[in-house]
Amino acid sequence: MGGRGVSIFSAADLAEPSLVWVESMGGPLIAVPVSALARWHGCTQSGMTVGSGEVLDDYDRACEVEGLAGVISVGEKGAQGLVLADEPASSCYLPEHRAFVRWLAANGETDLIAAAQRVLADPATPWEECGTWTTDGPAVLMDSVTAGTELGVEYPNGGELPEQARIPLQPGTWMVRAVHASTIDETSVGVIQLLPLASSRYNILCRGSACLHLRQNPGFISAGEFVAPRWSACRSRVGGVPLTILNRVLDSGS
Repeated sequence: MGGRGVSIFSAADLAEPSLVWVESMGGPLIAVPVSALARWHGCTQSGMTVGSGEVLDDYDRACEVEGLAGVISVGEKGAQGLVLADEPASSCYLPEHRAFVRWLAANGETDLIAAAQRVLADPATPWEECGTWTTDGPAVLMDSVTAGTELGVEYPNGGELPEQARIPLQPGTWMVRAVHASTIDETSVGVIQLLPLASSRYNILCRGSACLHLRQNPGFISAGEFVAPRWSACRSRVGGVPLTILNRVLDSGS
């Protein structure tokens, strides 16, 4: 599946005609904001994994991410990268779902994407919460071993560019959730989805110890014509994502 990367792109050129799969040389993939690419240094001789140094380089830090995904700093100006962790699976991005799809096992792309769509549509999917990722715009999915400044430099032995794919994103902070699932025979898929933080607040109606997911809305909770006058503090799982809801008095006019 190698050799399907694309070259660096401009912010105005965000249309993706087909899925672009990116795979690494054995380490984790990372999504780095375009504005911070020059500050991602990848694997260096001063690092510990490949080099002989005693200080963690960027690639070392990406390899240390635990769980299915995680966020690490890129440079010293506050930029963040999203590490697709756990295993070096070939991955693509579905912009309509703001989701990375990871090729764990499948007979073909059609089966894998169908499995991913089932995972995304299933309210019972057991998502793992992976923190938040703040971006200032589009990003690039790439091998974390590669420095951002080298994405436009061909490999000396094959004449191809390092594998990479464009990630069209608006500036914002995203809640990151991830899962590995097997929804179809002989097909296993990993999905890492980004949810806008501002709209990822779920309204919960609590009756005793039971919490019912009613709807997403920052202003009110409703079930049919019922409007709850207060949120009770609770811990619940909405779409598999644990969320803490604080007490809140609702304005009937909101």
